[in-house]
Amino acid sequence: MPSPLFMSLPDLPLVPPLPDSAIRDLAILQESSECGFPCWNGLTPGHSGTSEIPAFLARLGIDPASLQETDGRLPQAPHPSREVAALIDYDSVASDYGLSDVSVFWDPTDGKVEAIFFDYDKPPSAFNVRSLFTNMGRPEEVLMQRAGQGGYRLVFAFPQKGALVMVSAMPREWPQLCLTNDEFSDPILAGPAVVLFEPAGDPLRFAEWIAIPEELADTSVFAGLSQQEFVDALSSSNGCVTLIS
Repeated sequence: MPSPLFMSLPDLPLVPPLPDSAIRDLAILQESSECGFPCWNGLTPGHSGTSEIPAFLARLGIDPASLQETDGRLPQAPHPSREVAALIDYDSVASDYGLSDVSVFWDPTDGKVEAIFFDYDKPPSAFNVRSLFTNMGRPEEVLMQRAGQGGYRLVFAFPQKGALVMVSAMPREWPQLCLTNDEFSDPILAGPAVVLFEPAGDPLRFAEWIAIPEELADTSVFAGLSQQEFVDALSSSNGCVTLIS
């Protein structure tokens, strides 16, 4: 049986890292006219090939020595994948904007990128739920779970964008949950996390990468609001929801 064609990446090219402003736009999930979601940093799941991954990593200022290539598999996928994972250098601009690590998954038989995962050790200063809705649009599904120490983890699904976004928040004034940057920045909680994928199928299949799927529940359990009412409340001038005990 022949070996898969795209098991390993080419060497990282000598591509300069992106300027500060471009890194900031990536970190706050700001689309550009040339790269609309699920495209991020020039890489588009379902379209880009393995040959494009090294430049994607180099533009983030990633040290080639930090790369780890392993076998993987996307949730519910019928075939194995390959994964390259990299830690963001603490001295880089990307780290200054809170990005912590990034992984890219690809099909080793045809070289197509299948998914991008990245997370943060802290949210960038301009990141909150209203900026998320402005950049991503209205989520089609919202699920919640408790995150310990009085915090909450929320998963927003944007299937048309090919995106699943997790944020953790600590209410500052119980019972109000406002999903502001201040609530995201609690040191007890994990930073935001994002999965980008080809816009096809159920986006919540990726929930296991960013949450505990069996603990996720409808917003009505935590706030007594339907998902539409929950998003409406967060999008209102007040921008908060009232939690129930």
